[in-house]
Amino acid sequence: MVDAKPLSCQHLRITRVWSVGSGRLLRNIVFPTIIDAVALDPGENIFFAGGRDGKIYVAALNARAHLPASMGSISSIVSRITAVTCLAYGISGNYLISGSEDGVVRVWDARTHNLLRMFKHAKGYLNAI
Repeated sequence: MVDAKPLSCQHLRITRVWSVGSGRLLRNIVFPTIIDAVALDPGENIFFAGGRDGKIYVAALNARAHLPASMGSISSIVSRITAVTCLAYGISGNYLISGSEDGVVRVWDARTHNLLRMFKHAKGYLNAI
């Protein structure tokens, strides 16, 4: 379970990730922006967070997470300029799907973080995928 209500700390935001089964705090993750969307990979090893700064942040929840060597414990996927408002993880093919304030849906390869497809929603702002 993710406590996505950010705690302000001089322009940093802290997100708490809890284990639903044990009720144990797994990790505190500090972000440089407010987080509006979260998603976990099916193995619950990698945490994706959509920021108001237009980035998708990626963090390992435990030592078993396989992040590229260049990433360390937290990195980001530069999505665009507008806020990331929703995220979903597609199990089939390991896709990360993001929606944004400007109405664009993006499909990412969750392993390589490469952008695969983009769709424009004509009605504007997206708040759920």
